[in-house]
Amino acid sequence: MRNVHLGASFVALLLLAPACGDDDGGGSTGEGASGAGAGSGSGGAEGSAACGAMEIHVWGTLNGESIDVSGAATGHTTMTSTTSVSGDPLRVTLESAGLWQSGGTEACNGSVAGMAPGTVGNCLTDSLSGERTVDDDGDGATFHLTGLTEENPESQEYTLERFCGGTPVTGELYGCFRF
Repeated sequence: MRNVHLGASFVALLLLAPACGDDDGGGSTGEGASGAGAGSGSGGAEGSAACGAMEIHVWGTLNGESIDVSGAATGHTTMTSTTSVSGDPLRVTLESAGLWQSGGTEACNGSVAGMAPGTVGNCLTDSLSGERTVDDDGDGATFHLTGLTEENPESQEYTLERFCGGTPVTGELYGCFRF
């Protein structure tokens, strides 16, 4: 696995890469704990899920449909306040108000790709409606995203701006990842 700290331009390019598939499940949850908030997102998800080492897991509801997708984490980048975790089949990007700090909780916006319903996220210019909590040991995090939209098909942006003007999605997503 790679642990890379690069410039913002390169991180923006990484956000362009498509998800590794459109699987709607099939992975398994790990058995390891994910630190503070493990398995409960930020305050209570509709399931208990703790991410094991090298795992990404996303669950919740979108437009009334249950979502529960997990898979292997294959790499991540962290630059200032942006974290992107890629895997099979998921890609999660979180942009927070503050820096990545072990044990820290920050407001954030984000996007999730690789789910059967498609890619969803928050518009970059919207207020920070989600929350990201970094594990005490700093090797992963839990998150909760609300106020999501589908990608705007007419957007040429590579950042969370591609969700500005997208179709609103009801529901919320919880997740965790460890690297």
